[in-house]
Amino acid sequence: MGQLPKSRVNCIPVFTEVGVDLAGPFLTKCVGHRSIKHSKSYLAIFICMTYKATHLEIVSDLTAEKFLEALQHFVSRQGCPLSLNSDNATNFTGLNNFFQTIEDDLVSQAAKDGFHWKFIPPSSPNFGGVWEAAVKSAKKHLLSVTHGQALTFEEYSTLFTRIEAILNSLPLCAGTEQGTEPLTPGHFLIGRPLNGLPYDVDTQTLAVYPEDLN
Repeated sequence: MGQLPKSRVNCIPVFTEVGVDLAGPFLTKCVGHRSIKHSKSYLAIFICMTYKATHLEIVSDLTAEKFLEALQHFVSRQGCPLSLNSDNATNFTGLNNFFQTIEDDLVSQAAKDGFHWKFIPPSSPNFGGVWEAAVKSAKKHLLSVTHGQALTFEEYSTLFTRIEAILNSLPLCAGTEQGTEPLTPGHFLIGRPLNGLPYDVDTQTLAVYPEDLN
């Protein structure tokens, strides 16, 4: 086994080095349409290469515009990364020549936001094991809830955010010292697991009095 890349071992802020992948399609109910009952939706997965923190976005199709909207959502909420890493497989080269239509837009968007877009070698899924594992985990939780049933676009959006919280609450290591809680990606995001209870705090120190505002 070769050495891990620097993005996996460097001590850097969360979501500095990011991997991205698309999963789906997922059958989606169409609300308000008489003739069209179902459509397709997709899941955009952004994962921190260092701390495995995960950000999920739902997209309605594989056009360049929709993917760039999901990318802008990620950048607005998690900050601009230093680099984005993705594969050259069917998620980016399949339907409607997705890779060809989005390539110029990705380059211009990366230049605008100041990050680099990196592609792993073709036919080398082992280079993208981090985001492939995240796709597998997200699909597992999705199927355990839906059992293959179609949801509305809004229901998928809510479910994906809950799955995101679960993935960001998973321990990063197998064992911990007695009396300490396991380290999770959520600790690097909000200081505790996303599904964990808030820590006990001294409410007296957090109280704000009118005289303090003068």
